[in-house]
Amino acid sequence: LDREWELERENYMVAGKYGHKHIPGRFSSAFGGFLIVGFGIFWTVMAASMTGFGGAGIIRIFPLFGVLFVVFGAGMSIMAFVKAGQYEEAQQRYQRRRRELQNKNRKTP
Repeated sequence: LDREWELERENYMVAGKYGHKHIPGRFSSAFGGFLIVGFGIFWTVMAASMTGFGGAGIIRIFPLFGVLFVVFGAGMSIMAFVKAGQYEEAQQRYQRRRRELQNKNRKTP
């Protein structure tokens, strides 16, 4: 059961900096998403105001980076939040099964 859990646990991990894998948390996912989306909105507004909400040439593309940042950041944050919830449910199932097996082993001499 413990080995099965270790293998299943890998499915809920996300890669962080330098490829280090970790289990995401609901709070950290939501907070990170809030920060990323906030920065993306800030970037978009600032870049749009600098380009005069239209600008000329390639400069018009800068506000779009903020929009992409918002969309990508929100998507990654939502994915991590969902994985965190799935992990919590799977961990509860594992712990329940482990307790059942331990209780079963204690009752049989």
